[in-house]
Amino acid sequence: MENLKNDLYFIGCNDKTLDLFESHFLIPNGMSYNSYILIDEKIAIFDSVDERVGEYWIKEIKNILKDKKPDYLIVQHMEPDHSANIMNFLKEYPDTIIVGNKKTFIMMKQ
Repeated sequence: MENLKNDLYFIGCNDKTLDLFESHFLIPNGMSYNSYILIDEKIAIFDSVDERVGEYWIKEIKNILKDKKPDYLIVQHMEPDHSANIMNFLKEYPDTIIVGNKKTFIMMKQ
């Protein structure tokens, strides 16, 4: 967790276990999955993370929010390294509204 500015937090995760990005490109230093929490009148979480670091990601969310609940999960990407933990997130926070575009919801159903 990193407080970037006032109520904006980086909750992404570093994954040093991955050797190749998209199974093609060497990444000797691993990968960073970007996700953020913005706390204002409403609480918004931007994107999820890869399944490898999902447990850590959920713990970071709980650590920042304490007893608060997120209002929105904004899904900007549907690639697995950005979306793999959407269902795990919804198990923890079932009342959260998912925000995305039309194709986002078509892909989620798959």
